[in-house]
Amino acid sequence: MVDPRLLDEIYATVADRNRWPQLLENLSRHFGARCACLFATSEWQNLFIMSLRHDDFFQRYIDQGWLEPNVRAAPLVAEHAPRFRTDSDLHHPDMMATLPVYRDFLIPEGYAIGAGTVIQGVADKMITVTLEGFASEASARAALPQLDRLRPHLARAASLSMQMNQVAAQATVDALDLLNTPAAVIERSGRLRAHNRQFEVGMGDRITTVQGRIRFRNTAIDAKIRRALAASRTDAVVSATILLDAHAMMPPCALHFIPLRQMARSRFDADGFIIIAADPANRSVPKAGLLKLLFDLTPAEAMLAVELAAGRSLQEAAIIRGISYATARTHLRSIFGKIGCTRQSELVAMLCHPALSVGQATP
Repeated sequence: MVDPRLLDEIYATVADRNRWPQLLENLSRHFGARCACLFATSEWQNLFIMSLRHDDFFQRYIDQGWLEPNVRAAPLVAEHAPRFRTDSDLHHPDMMATLPVYRDFLIPEGYAIGAGTVIQGVADKMITVTLEGFASEASARAALPQLDRLRPHLARAASLSMQMNQVAAQATVDALDLLNTPAAVIERSGRLRAHNRQFEVGMGDRITTVQGRIRFRNTAIDAKIRRALAASRTDAVVSATILLDAHAMMPPCALHFIPLRQMARSRFDADGFIIIAADPANRSVPKAGLLKLLFDLTPAEAMLAVELAAGRSLQEAAIIRGISYATARTHLRSIFGKIGCTRQSELVAMLCHPALSVGQATP
């Protein structure tokens, strides 16, 4: 029998993808695994969602180069069976002892026994759900019948959850349209994920799309964007402001490329940039809420950034916010790391850029 509480949690992820880490955590605890992971991949994007208790296992797996090529999961993907499979279903135990991924990483780390399944999501998206680090082969196999009963529900929820976030990205840029702000979302691959009508009108024939990827007709500008996208694939914090000259009947335009990080990446369901366009002559102070979303700033960091953007010194900003100068310096270092600059003057220039002027600052 399927646990109704798990079913409720599974379908709650459709409306709120932020529930996935807790769901994966509860699944791993329920079945006696150390952690769990959802990995969604398509031609355009890879996305990891990990359980709350994961001991950085997946990050180490990626950092040490085991994901490319993913020898461990290759048989699971090739088989694409509508059920959960254990490691020993896919690799003979004697082979596991000699495969580098098991010998040098999974076995020493205590993650050699897992269970996973592959789900065909909407369009070209493939989703893998795995439970990692069972105490024994017997405990992993004992979990399979109930995991298989949960699988159809996980498949529906995961597919719908990923699709709902695609809708959310479009809804967000449509909302910016109401605020008279041209905006678009592009992935690291250059694929245009979403854009509003103001962006389309404002760009005119300055841009085009080739196989779904955005391209600028000005080759110098297009080269800058390609470099920024390439750098972002290394997870570097890359931001860019590009001025477009007047073209035909269209006035000059400033494009601000803001990297989607952490909270913003989840909100927009993309791993690239949001592009916001504005009149380059218009400069105003951004709202703290917008900074929190776009740069994953904490509330304290966002409010300090607003004060700095208004032209105040760090000392003045600290006094206004009621914090010590040392605390303000700590916040500033964190802000630098998240936004991708090294000097306060660069930070102010970026934050006061018209591309971030969605309304005035609020106290």
